[in-house]
Amino acid sequence: RLSVVGGVRYDHDRIGFDETLNTRPDGIVRYGGVTPRGAVNYAVHPSANLYFSYSHGFRVPTAQEIFAFPPFTSNASLRPARSETYEIGMKGKVFGHTDYSVAIFNTFVRNEIQFTCLICAGGFEGVNRNIGGTRRRGVELTVKTRPFEIAALEANYTYTESIFRQREVFSTTNIADVGDSLPLVPKHRLSVMGHVYPVPGLTLSLIGLYVSSQFAQGDEANSFERIPGYFVLNGRASYELKAPGGTLTAYLLLNNLTDHEYSTFGTASLFGRTFVPAQTLSVYGGLSYRFEGFAQ
Repeated sequence: RLSVVGGVRYDHDRIGFDETLNTRPDGIVRYGGVTPRGAVNYAVHPSANLYFSYSHGFRVPTAQEIFAFPPFTSNASLRPARSETYEIGMKGKVFGHTDYSVAIFNTFVRNEIQFTCLICAGGFEGVNRNIGGTRRRGVELTVKTRPFEIAALEANYTYTESIFRQREVFSTTNIADVGDSLPLVPKHRLSVMGHVYPVPGLTLSLIGLYVSSQFAQGDEANSFERIPGYFVLNGRASYELKAPGGTLTAYLLLNNLTDHEYSTFGTASLFGRTFVPAQTLSVYGGLSYRFEGFAQ
């Protein structure tokens, strides 16, 4: 009834660079980190498992974050972002055909990489730097059920609160106080997926996604209009067919069926605000082959 699992990972990254624009000499930046993780699972009932997990995260700065295009400033002294996550939850099965899971999570991040531009309006002296602590916590609920052989339903809801844990100055007009929300992190996200299997091999799916409003990138002070929330409806059809040595799948994707106009990304700065429009109605199709071994 009780199981324990643990692990540890070590990362080492090396980035060499040649400096051709400034007087700084060529060099090498190195990053390394150990990230442990572990979990305990206890079966309180044949259809209910209670678990607790703890893990560390480690993200190396990308080359684009370290080395900036002129007139902005590069920063070869960036440190990796590190996270510490606690999660407790329960998962199991009810009625013989419905899987469920509920999880409460809390993630602390330090050395997160953010762009700072104290006098961008005049000298463009902007640079990526490591900031202090941030926190993301919330709850996630998932239900998957297939009460009939020809139909299934999935639903997932996530609530996320993401805040600054200390005061941060990003520009003279963009100052985040303790408790301000991080940009580009919506508080509410809900997805509902329905699947129908009319004949063997054929799957027809309808997917609805709701995402609540979020602050734009560059609005750490939470002083501008948010990127509006949106609902988008997508469809998918796929057909699987056994082929020599594996399975052949043909699929058709229909994104944004209602041709809804919305934005998933936006920026705010001294020069104004920009909401980037998402793709309107779009259709994709393709074939995939999964190799499963030679016939005997």
